Order: sequence, then structure tokens, then C-alpha cells
Amino acid sequence: MDSLPTFPNRKQNVLSRLFVVFFSVSLVFPLVAAFLNLPGHRFMEAGIADVGLALICLLLLALLWERRKNNQPQQLSRRAIHILQGLHSLPLLLIALYLAPVALNWEVLLIGLGWRYWLLLTALPLIAPASRPEGRCHGL
Repeated sequence: MDSLPTFPNRKQNVLSRLFVVFFSVSLVFPLVAAFLNLPGHRFMEAGIADVGLALICLLLLALLWERRKNNQPQQLSRRAIHILQGLHSLPLLLIALYLAPVALNWEVLLIGLGWRYWLLLTALPLIAPASRPEGRCHGL
């Protein structure tokens, strides 16, 4: 019969949800900092909190990756592929932001969004299966 593997256990789902929460909070930092962190105005406390959240996100990614090796198939789910295809065009929004007459600290924005974009693309195949309600993984 059909031998589709089941999804990872409950702990994997909890790790996936924690990653999404911490990643979402972490994403706010470069967006706000790009507007507020202009020359002469530094917010060290926010920078320290940002680095702390980054470390938590990387730790959660490492845990998800380790559990994937033992519990998940090697294939991407169709859901993850569709999300990845949509995310590849996301950096194009920066062009609109560049053309807008807004004072930004581009160094903070591009570095902050760049590594988060990499982190999201790396983590998406690991967290997308956990978000499927039917509890089955449909590989390619």
C-alpha cells in the first residue's frame, strides 16, 4: 500500500512552532532598527536582544535539523516547495523601499534581513511539514 511516512512527533511540532514565534519576533528588530538606528542614535540594548534572539533561532534550527535526520523523510513537502517559490521574490520588495524617499540605515536593514532570509529558507523544509493539519507528509 501507500507508505507515506507520518509526521514527526509532538516535540518536533513544538520546536517548529517555537522557531516560528522566535523568528517572527526576531524579524521585527532589523525593520525597526533600520528606521530608528540612524547616525548618532544607537540602541545597544535592542542590539543585544537581537543577537540573543538570533542565537535562540539558530539553536532551534539546529534542534530541528538534528531531529529531522532521525524522524523525517529527506524529501521536501509540496507545501514547502510552494512557499519557497513565493519567498524567492520577497527581496524584490527592497527595490520599492529603496525608491521610496525614506531615511533608512541600509547596513542594518540588509544585514538583518539577509541572514534572516537565509535562516527562513533553511528552516522552511523542516517546519512546513509540522504545519499540515492532516498529519501526513506528502513528498515529491
